[in-house]
Order: sequence, then structure tokens, then C-alpha cells
Amino acid sequence: MTAYVNMQFVHSYFLMDIDAPVTWHDCIVQWNMYPGSCPNNTLCTSPVSCDEYQCTEVQTSYSDKSPYCPQVKDTTPSPEEFCTCPINVMNPINWPCSQALLNYDNFFVNTSNGKNPLPGFYATFSNAACAHSSAFESFPANVNGVMALSLSPSAFLVSLDQPPLKRTFS
Repeated sequence: MTAYVNMQFVHSYFLMDIDAPVTWHDCIVQWNMYPGSCPNNTLCTSPVSCDEYQCTEVQTSYSDKSPYCPQVKDTTPSPEEFCTCPINVMNPINWPCSQALLNYDNFFVNTSNGKNPLPGFYATFSNAACAHSSAFESFPANVNGVMALSLSPSAFLVSLDQPPLKRTFS
């Protein structure tokens, strides 16, 4: 996967999880983003607010509901603050549960003919979640995310609305 960070493309490596309800990765949410506001070599994304329907939908239907996960904390803000949308995510390697913040994300995907990469890329826009970097300690080197390939409405596959990509993953 590729993300656009501080005016440049940065390649990332994800574990593919066919059971994960939502994609999550190492990033931070930032309310007021502008060029240069994100620290170097850090992916910043726009958060989903606790008042938005996506937050309620993911928290009640698609957030990990394992008995080992902590209860999602209420983030009702004071009148002068913003509220984020915490969700539970499950590490597919050793199963600990972490809380992550739901965000608006975009991913850039390269395609191939099965053997060689094709020129260009496709952009996908979806909700994902930002997890603390400690959630990735058990992951293989250079892997900093989990790509949800399940049938969940919040999974990455749902955002693939461009015909060449749908054909690739079908």
C-alpha cells in the first residue's frame, strides 16, 4: 500500500486478515491538518468524530467484541473540545486487543497483470483506524498495519469501487 505523507508517497506493508472488520495501521489522527503539520515519516489522517454515523456503526456492529477487549471508552467532549471515535481492534498474530481511533483514510493500490506491475495506481477512500505503534510489536519487520479483507461493510474490499480492482479481488 502507498500513502501520501507530507507531499510524498510512502510505501507501507500490511498483514492481510480475512476476518478483520476494519483496516488499522500505525498513524495518528489530526483535527486541523495543513501542509507541514504532520511530523516527518508519520502518517496523519482526519479523525471520525464521535457524533458521526460511521462512529456509531463501527462501534456497535464491527468493532471487535472479544471478551478480552476493553470496553470502548465514551469520548463525549466538553463543549470546546473535539471528540474522537475509539474502536477495538484485534492483533491477528497473538490476539491482544487494542483500542484505535477511527479515521477517514485513503490508500493507493498498484495492480499487476499477475506477473508484472502495471503503471499507475488506484486510490481508495474508506474508514480505517489509527493504532498506537506498540500494537505492532509482534508483527514482522516493516509491517505496520492490518488490511481487512473480510465481508464487513467497513473492510477495505468495500472501498474498491473501480472495476479493475473489483476484478482483481474477486
